[in-house]
Amino acid sequence: MNRVIRSARILWRAESMLGSLRLAGMLKKAGLFAFAALVGVFGIVMLDLAAFFALAPEWGQSGAALIVAAGDFLLAGVIVFISQRVGPGVETRMLTEVRDMALEDLEAEAAGLETAWVHARREFLDRVRHPLATLAPSVLMPLLKSMLTGLRANKPDA
Repeated sequence: MNRVIRSARILWRAESMLGSLRLAGMLKKAGLFAFAALVGVFGIVMLDLAAFFALAPEWGQSGAALIVAAGDFLLAGVIVFISQRVGPGVETRMLTEVRDMALEDLEAEAAGLETAWVHARREFLDRVRHPLATLAPSVLMPLLKSMLTGLRANKPDA
């Protein structure tokens, strides 16, 4: 029983730590996505400025705004790509292995309990189905022995 409790505690701790690590990873990704969105907004603003300056009689200002906007979009794409590559760390893999070992231990313990239950059930049903077989060794043998002893004692001397 101590093994089951120990495995359950390990499983609980591993799951809670995995949850914390996953939350931290999601927060990092969310932060990078937010930054990429901010850069994208600046790119859109620059595109708007570029369209405005494109209507202006001179093309020098709009060309510069288009180049800045393209650079902003390129930077936003790089940030999104980097945020997609952020994956689980070594701690997450290690905790996953510990959790899996605890689950295997609990499953093995449950299988052992199931085997013991099936054996006890089968033994009980055998005793219910064949009560004389259960009583024979413990009750019938001493009864037969006492009957034989009684018959020998009542036997007349010849």
